[in-house]
Amino acid sequence: MGRISNTWALVKQSFAILREDEELMLLPVLSAIACIAVTVSLLAGSGLFFYPQIRAAIAAQGTWHPGGATLLLSVFFFYLANYFVIVFFNTALVSAASIRLEGGNPTVRDGLHIAWSRVGVIFQWAVLAATVGMVLRMIEDRSSLIGRLVASLVGIAWTLATFFVVPVLAFENLGPIEALKRSAELFRRNWGEEVVGTFSFGLIFFLLAVPGVLLPV
Repeated sequence: MGRISNTWALVKQSFAILREDEELMLLPVLSAIACIAVTVSLLAGSGLFFYPQIRAAIAAQGTWHPGGATLLLSVFFFYLANYFVIVFFNTALVSAASIRLEGGNPTVRDGLHIAWSRVGVIFQWAVLAATVGMVLRMIEDRSSLIGRLVASLVGIAWTLATFFVVPVLAFENLGPIEALKRSAELFRRNWGEEVVGTFSFGLIFFLLAVPGVLLPV
């Protein structure tokens, strides 16, 4: 789609767009609030689910430790929920910025509407990203120094390859694997100034969506 070729212009003007359309600042704020709400909800739900086991362990004067599979599943859902929230609101913001670049006057509702129309593929991407994050975290936690170094390098490669996933999800009708390939292609083609520009664009969410930036990749 033609608009994806304007990624650099989209990124370069992102801060100016946010200054002109202060309403759009609600999107990263909503992203941060949603991440916090998701985290609190998952913690509360886990506490209620495990409460009988914890209470029984305390009554027996023992200690309680969650099972390996249960813990991994809980962490996976934490990653999945937060990745979904962050990518959803990023997609909304990128879509609104694109409307501005085309001469329109975007609103928060416009961005959310476009993001909602991509909700299926955003969820699929969140599943893929959460899976990769879990695998890398497991490797880092259970490996020697060399293994942790390899996992870190793979994590860096993953981060670079996925730099342009959000605009790809916003503007191209691609599944998660195809979106990853397309993002990697865009990165290879524009790896210089594009990376700097995209970092500036993502900095908004890095600062305002704190729970999300704590994820491993």
